[in-house]
Amino acid sequence: MNNLKKFALLLMVPLAFACSKDEEGGAEADLAGDWTYESATIDLKINGENFIDYYKDELEATQEEAEEAEEFFIEAFSFFQGLKITFKSDGTYTTIFDGEEDTGTWSLNSDATILTLDAGTAESSAMKVYTLTSSKFTFGMDEEEVEDLNSDGVDETLSIAMRVNMKK
Repeated sequence: MNNLKKFALLLMVPLAFACSKDEEGGAEADLAGDWTYESATIDLKINGENFIDYYKDELEATQEEAEEAEEFFIEAFSFFQGLKITFKSDGTYTTIFDGEEDTGTWSLNSDATILTLDAGTAESSAMKVYTLTSSKFTFGMDEEEVEDLNSDGVDETLSIAMRVNMKK
């Protein structure tokens, strides 16, 4: 697995999930089943400014150079394409991702706002759910990284808001 994928996976670990309950079967019933990747959106900001505008203003990049830099970051998160997840009603899950299969257990907290995936490793992942119905599941992350992006000795804040849409 390349370094960009590892970095993106590390950003996904601290996710917190909030999901809507279905009146008839509950969130667990909605989640149970086979899910496939549908689409993803990513919003990047640096110090609260649009990523492309920041690159043009602060780094004196051309529009094309700024778009290429943004595309590089977006591609780092595009590895979700092809993701398949099966949630079983017995509390187990299977993911198929980039040709590799992983298994573990899943659980929702009592008010169905936190989904936890435990693959039996040292860390489990809690994810924020934005949409959960019997046919649509949207999860994502809001993450900030502080780093000196332009080598001026002052840290910038890179904000990443990502949403991954899955369908049955």
